[in-house]
Amino acid sequence: MDYIERGRLMNAHAELVDINNAIKVKRIKEPSKLRNETELKGFLTAFSVDQDVLSKYDVSIAMPDAKSSIGYNLVAVPKSSSGYTMAVWMESTGDAYKCEDVASAKRFSINGKCKKIGT
Repeated sequence: MDYIERGRLMNAHAELVDINNAIKVKRIKEPSKLRNETELKGFLTAFSVDQDVLSKYDVSIAMPDAKSSIGYNLVAVPKSSSGYTMAVWMESTGDAYKCEDVASAKRFSINGKCKKIGT
């Protein structure tokens, strides 16, 4: 089961990469767009997230720094029905973290129970 969960988590991570890239493209084409949390959430709602990922994870977006109109974080946390415990989150810079639990991912932790992906 652990191998399956880690595989699904990497699928969720890949989906966060796709969403992040789409946001960046939109911001390049329309620099005044997607500069607040409401617009970002609307974009995410309209984004065609992979159905396999959506069946196992809730994907959301947040702007942790209210003073900034640039930075945001994407997070994928497992649905309770999945039986999974690990989550993944990504900064707008592209740095991503695999977390052992949902609470750490929702806090956007960068140490402890979360480890940077790709290091």
